[in-house]
Amino acid sequence: MSHVLKRSISRCTWAASHFYSKSPPTRAYIEERLKAFCADHGLDTQGAEIAEITSTGHSGGTQPSEPFHIVFRAQTKDGKLFTTVNPHTKKPTHSWHCYIAKDKADLNARALAYYNGTNASK
Repeated sequence: MSHVLKRSISRCTWAASHFYSKSPPTRAYIEERLKAFCADHGLDTQGAEIAEITSTGHSGGTQPSEPFHIVFRAQTKDGKLFTTVNPHTKKPTHSWHCYIAKDKADLNARALAYYNGTNASK
């Protein structure tokens, strides 16, 4: 029988103090979405353990019409960063984009619903 080592993001960090990092519902929702993104994109199985959020909840950026997203860097326990390709510039980058909501209002609504659901039994 073959055993597959299943890793998961064990820690989400925030590069800068931001409103979202200080709001328990929004912070919990963003971190949960980020962990799911890393699992869905195979970063976990490649050894990613830390996801550092470098820019939160915004539209635009390199591409003005880009949907609402957060930007993060995924890294191993010893600090090795994972590379992706920026879909707009086609250049390698350590900045990953995770689409979390349609806009701020949608993010707030999703975060509150998630937080109330996960804390309902506490």
